[in-house]
Amino acid sequence: MDHLGIDKFHVLGHSRGGGVAMQLALNFQDRIQSLILADPGIRTKKQLTEGLAGRRESLKYIVTGEVEKGAQIFVDLVSGAGTYEKMVPWFKEMVHDNVHTLLVQKIEPPFLIEDKNLEGLDNLIPICLIGGGASPEPFPSIVKELHDMWSASEYHTIEQASHGMNLSHPHMFNEIVANHVNKNKKG
Repeated sequence: MDHLGIDKFHVLGHSRGGGVAMQLALNFQDRIQSLILADPGIRTKKQLTEGLAGRRESLKYIVTGEVEKGAQIFVDLVSGAGTYEKMVPWFKEMVHDNVHTLLVQKIEPPFLIEDKNLEGLDNLIPICLIGGGASPEPFPSIVKELHDMWSASEYHTIEQASHGMNLSHPHMFNEIVANHVNKNKKG
């Protein structure tokens, strides 16, 4: 942001980007105008352990060259069984173009909800939480746990949307984001 000459900014993190957004919020609290987390890819230790088997299976296929099978397992894991088959060609192409990032995620340290630095963050930064009404576990539990911890946070559910809510329901998603940003403009 310094490079762009931006002093204060709003941060939005979806899925894996939720962990990145959390790191920004914790490291630069004085520069964050607000934080928006949509089905963030942060976990409790228990959720992290429970999700490893599916990710490992997905990676196994990807590294052995069965990218289609690995991508299908991963998308269905985060968006619900059968989702990959319903995806339009451009979405599948995007998944294939980015599937290599799963290898990087394997070595990234996880962002855990148990982090005591999170308590009271909603008193320092306005927070908006967005969940997909049809998102598979652990996403609904993650959003609920964060809202329980951050009672001052906004909590929105986009009904009938799964994890890819920003693509499947862009109008509702963008309306929530725009309303939150407009409500929390500073200087």
